[in-house]
Amino acid sequence: MLDLLFNPPWWMPTSILLVGTVLFWQANRTQDRGQRNAGLGILLVGLIFIATAWLINTPTETVVKQTRQLTQAVATRDWNTFERLLDPQVSFSAYGNKALLLAGAKLSAENIGLKSVSITGMETRRSGDLITSDIRCLSVQDRTMDQPVVTDWRFDWRDSEQGWRVYRIEPLQNANIGPQQIESHLAKVK
Repeated sequence: MLDLLFNPPWWMPTSILLVGTVLFWQANRTQDRGQRNAGLGILLVGLIFIATAWLINTPTETVVKQTRQLTQAVATRDWNTFERLLDPQVSFSAYGNKALLLAGAKLSAENIGLKSVSITGMETRRSGDLITSDIRCLSVQDRTMDQPVVTDWRFDWRDSEQGWRVYRIEPLQNANIGPQQIESHLAKVK
């Protein structure tokens, strides 16, 4: 319910503003003070609705933003940001802890010659204290592939004392590449 209040679909505040504008305009034509005041009130509610949605980030909006930051951090080799967004108990493939994942990500990015990563699609869903973001990425690598690679990923985020942190990363199957192919390109670290 709070997501609807703080992250409404575009048509909700637009509809409220439209109703308020029409009511206000009609009241001015007929010189009806009560209707004019109602129109102004509805306009004010619409503006407050928009301001609230713009100023307050929902957990889902935070996760979307941080998912983009996480993928950009890997592409730009910003390992401080990458590490900051990881939960202490993060898990991914053979990397059983945060330190191994960080070392493996650094080495894997170098081994494949990762040049860039772009998110081409994202879907998020919330279930209690868990927010899952499924993303489709287009990556350019100069050592393993001679053309851009499309991969799908799932990030499970949970709220911690430090904010929303990813605690599980999972490669997903798509039409071109599966989890086994992705995992075969991961660097082995100890």
